[in-house]
This record gives sequence, structure tokens and C-alpha cells, in this order.
Amino acid sequence: MSRLLKLRSLSEEEEKQIRQLASSKTQSACLVQRAKVIQHMLDNTKMSAKEASFLAGYKSDLPGRTWVKRFNEKGINGLRDKQRSGHPLIHTQDIRSCLISLALQKPSSLGYPAMDTAKTSDCFQGAVRSLYL
Repeated sequence: MSRLLKLRSLSEEEEKQIRQLASSKTQSACLVQRAKVIQHMLDNTKMSAKEASFLAGYKSDLPGRTWVKRFNEKGINGLRDKQRSGHPLIHTQDIRSCLISLALQKPSSLGYPAMDTAKTSDCFQGAVRSLYL
């Protein structure tokens, strides 16, 4: 049988940050779920990482144990994703932000004619039918 994984003692500031993170609507869902594991263990000191994992919405006990270990070692930053390798970004954050805001605008606000919804609906249905024939 594996030994019980305990949550290390937290400072008041860390506890406040965990509670804010666990109830955040703007942070990534993964980060919020990880913070919920820690919050459940804060609220009930006798709770195991396995139980906290299930309460936070994980389907197994492994993620709970993983995040408690990383939190114990690295604090709040341990709950964040590690840096991943990959192709470096081509565009700066400013350019990406501009492109996203442009994509979220309606075509008519940019001077383009409004699309005929009946035509686009027929076109879409035709494309879907061709996939299944």
C-alpha cells in the first residue's frame, strides 16, 4: 500500500492565491482544476490526494498525486504547465492580438457585404452530404 501524500504547510499568501486560482474564471481550466486539488486538501487536512483528485474532477488518482507533489516542491508555479519544446513563434504577441481582434469582428463592420444565410446554409448542407455519399 502506498503511503499517504501530505500537503506541505502553506503561507497565508499561498493559501489566498490557491483559493483565488481555484475559483478563477479567466485562468486555464487545467490550472484551475489543479488548484482545486490543493484547495480540497487545504479544506480537509485528512483528505488524501486521491480523494482530492476525484473531487476536482479527475478520473483517476494519479493527477492528484502528481500535482500535490509538484506543488510541494515548487509552490504555485509547480501547478503551471512546464515549458514545452516546439517551433518558435513567428509573430509577436501584438500581431497575434491584432489578428484575433480582427477575426472577431463582423464582416459588415469592415465594409464587406453581409453574407446571405440561405446560400451559406445550402452550401454547408451540400458539403456535409458530400462527406457521407
